[in-house]
Amino acid sequence: MKNSILFLGLLALTLNTKNISAQAVCEFEKSLGLPASVGYKIIQTRDDMFVTGCISGYSEDPQVISDRQSVRISKLDKCGNTIWSIAPDSILPAGYYANIGGLIEASNEDILISISYGGLQALKGIQIIKTDSSGKVKWKHKITDSTYYYFLNSFEEINSNCYLIGGNFDNSDNKHYSFFMLTDTLGNIIFQKNIIRLYNGRYSSSVYKQKGNDILMLILEDSLVKVTSYDSTGGIKNSVNFYKHKTFGLTSMELNSDHSEIIFNGLITPGQLYVARHQLNGQLIKDTNLTAALFSNSKCTNLDKNINLISTDKNWIIVDSFFNIHSIDSFTQSGLYFYNYCKTKDNYIAAIGGVGKSFGIGKLYRDAFVRKRGVIKYAKSISINGAETISQLHGSIQLLTIILPIDAANKTVVWSVNDTAKGSISLTGLLTAKANGVVIVTATTTDGTNLHATKSISITNQGLGITQTTAQEEVFEVYPNPATKEINLLFNSPQLRCFFYDYLGNEITNLKIEIGNNKYTLNTEELKNGFYFLKITNQTDKSYYKRILIMH
Repeated sequence: MKNSILFLGLLALTLNTKNISAQAVCEFEKSLGLPASVGYKIIQTRDDMFVTGCISGYSEDPQVISDRQSVRISKLDKCGNTIWSIAPDSILPAGYYANIGGLIEASNEDILISISYGGLQALKGIQIIKTDSSGKVKWKHKITDSTYYYFLNSFEEINSNCYLIGGNFDNSDNKHYSFFMLTDTLGNIIFQKNIIRLYNGRYSSSVYKQKGNDILMLILEDSLVKVTSYDSTGGIKNSVNFYKHKTFGLTSMELNSDHSEIIFNGLITPGQLYVARHQLNGQLIKDTNLTAALFSNSKCTNLDKNINLISTDKNWIIVDSFFNIHSIDSFTQSGLYFYNYCKTKDNYIAAIGGVGKSFGIGKLYRDAFVRKRGVIKYAKSISINGAETISQLHGSIQLLTIILPIDAANKTVVWSVNDTAKGSISLTGLLTAKANGVVIVTATTTDGTNLHATKSISITNQGLGITQTTAQEEVFEVYPNPATKEINLLFNSPQLRCFFYDYLGNEITNLKIEIGNNKYTLNTEELKNGFYFLKITNQTDKSYYKRILIMH
């Protein structure tokens, strides 16, 4: 009977291992189903969703979709699925150009969009449309004047009562201007500032809200760069002019994410991108020529202090503040061009643009397209590799994870076991046996994806396999273990009996025991090396077991 009890714990279950890959975080690359689109904008809302804007229906050929263009505002969930989509304005004929200046989510979660119309005298000018958070239109306000055509590129909230609009326009006298204006919450113009253009070469401008409701305007005229700070009434506070060499072929400039630097883009030759960082006073911080074919038809946009996105028609390339490549993410289809981006609060990039579609013979239009990807490459799947059994006493096995994609930025995992009485696992995945049975090991990613994999490990030959006592139940202490010449047994019970067995379950009756005050000393000099079992029975006939290793 006693042999049966001793060997009961030596029996172990054997389970098959199982690797589990959890679902990856939500990324997407999909069409919005809005053909013949232009003027793309995207923002992240306070509820971590997205709002997009575009002009759908632009074409010189009405066969594409219709003879009218529609302002289209859509709300998407975190995975790019459309929650609602509205067309609050469909007044512009298909062959005339329209443009979106920007999207704003107001403090009360209302959505505002600014649009400029060109072409027809009755329609030209700027329109602001306001909806509530569910897409219901609250009001539309048309800003009309003698301007022939506005091109908007800026739309920001100055405060709860005022909005900033900026861009360029051509007047009826064929002169070219940069401008910005402040409007109230109904779109009425508070004041407008116009700056005449000096050259007829390459030209762009943009305006930004600064601290204290100041306004910063950037103007690029050929190779001349103008950086001007205005107060909220249009008065000049500071102005800096500097030149960039014409050979850089500058195409655009914009402020970085915290408005502390200027990012320049230039096209030196086809396939060669020039990028530069300047302080607002014109001092060069860093510039470089990116000459690989990888950078053909590209533009660099700053998304965070040390994160720049270079977007081509095939890839998103993440570079740091010194323009070193950190990752390359290829599109699932070719011909994608993205024009507006936002960095999400949870470190993703969301973008909107267009993908080429064909109809008829040799005819193309662009379909609105959205994409969301991690700023860094996140784990998409995880599995555990390693042995499935531990058969040595207190033996260990090293477990490893396989994380895909292979170039995922963060491959650190957290290891855990479901039963710490049977096994323990280190920070590096080293599993050590403690008692017979089966443990389930889990590895969890730490890059925010929370993917996990599990693996069952069978543990055998760890002794009796009978559950050991907790600290509260412990009535004795055995040391040293492993032992050589003797084993000391300390206890707190006045009537304690001990029994010693070899690994076959045979009781050893000739063991010399020295009895002291709440202490037994067992002489093990004559015992052979190997595993033994010590059985302790207290005054209530409750038994406890210890595994002993003798090593001379």
